[in-house]
Amino acid sequence: LAKEKTKVTIRDIRMGIRSMRKIDRDAGVKLFQRLEALSWVDPVNMRADAPSWNVNPAVHELFAAKANQERERRAEMRSVISEMLGE
Repeated sequence: LAKEKTKVTIRDIRMGIRSMRKIDRDAGVKLFQRLEALSWVDPVNMRADAPSWNVNPAVHELFAAKANQERERRAEMRSVISEMLGE
């Protein structure tokens, strides 16, 4: 949400959610099928090696406040890290 992605892949889930780092392709597809059932995503490319889905723009509208909070949290963390490193 914070990155306002319009297209997502299983790799995005692996990279963006620590608890999903080891998710395999089949489990990732099942996850996205659930999101598809909720009309949050639509399949775009179901190639065996890299399936992808388009994010429903309504999802970004619905969770705009949450996305803003996350962007602010990340900016604060970057600031704290910069201060710690003396940058």
